[in-house]
Amino acid sequence: MIGHVLRCFGISRWKDTGDFIVVTSYAKDGNLRQYIRKNFLNFSWIERLITLKDIAEGLEIIHNSGYVHRDLHTGNILRHGSWTMISDLGLTWHQDSVSTGELFGVLPYIAPEILSGSQYSSASDIYSFAMIMYEVASGKIPFYHEDISPINIIKGSRPELPSATPFIYTELMKSCWDSDPKERPTAGYLVNLFDDWIHSKGKQLIVTYNSFQNAEIERKYSNIDIEESYTSTIDQISQLISIKWSTETSIRFTCRNKVNEAEKLQPFVLKIVIFVVTVNMVMIFQSVVIGVTFVIIVNNENSCNLIN
Repeated sequence: MIGHVLRCFGISRWKDTGDFIVVTSYAKDGNLRQYIRKNFLNFSWIERLITLKDIAEGLEIIHNSGYVHRDLHTGNILRHGSWTMISDLGLTWHQDSVSTGELFGVLPYIAPEILSGSQYSSASDIYSFAMIMYEVASGKIPFYHEDISPINIIKGSRPELPSATPFIYTELMKSCWDSDPKERPTAGYLVNLFDDWIHSKGKQLIVTYNSFQNAEIERKYSNIDIEESYTSTIDQISQLISIKWSTETSIRFTCRNKVNEAEKLQPFVLKIVIFVVTVNMVMIFQSVVIGVTFVIIVNNENSCNLIN
């Protein structure tokens, strides 16, 4: 591991198939989404803060190196014991190389300015971090209870604030998902703030300590049904949505069915809803897959392809 970024040892090839493989550090506890689902009721607030600090430290390393991740979500955060690491750097680009008109990632974690056609930045990663904060606090996927509309996200729609969450935590989360990228904090600021909270430093020591202590008491006596979120159709496919679009090529939209991970990948049956709006000369069509709304974004002059 390099800090809290998954270490890559090199590239090799499978002897039998010739396929390229990336050799990385091993994370025995899977990704953060799986960890939250299995351990949420025992996921203490101090552990949550340490986890978020680790992620912020990983982001700080990436951003200070001049790069942006562009696809940050709980499926790309790995756990190895008490260690948390950012992985899946395949879409990571140097900030000077990122162009406008490109869209990548899992929709609930994509910043509104990206949906509007702006280029990815360190601030768009911070927006994604806010959604990770939401999932860590609530145990649920952002927007799990409603259809995900990019138009509403652009207009300022955000997940409902989780209950039994310290006020200072929700205020930080709201600043991270601010509609104005310039108003979002930096990764370095987040690292320092989480460190203060973990060790209850500064003038607000008593207030901060009591805030998280009260939240911890509520957590211990809560009966949150995590399965309500994680067994929903959104969970079954949300992390498997891959969107790539540019002004030069038609979108490639990948859907893979992992409702049952033991089964072979199967295509979804799509029902197209006639719903068209224009955002920065981009046509947005709304598709419904088993009652869940996806968004396919294509250039006015291009066609849209669905691939398995």
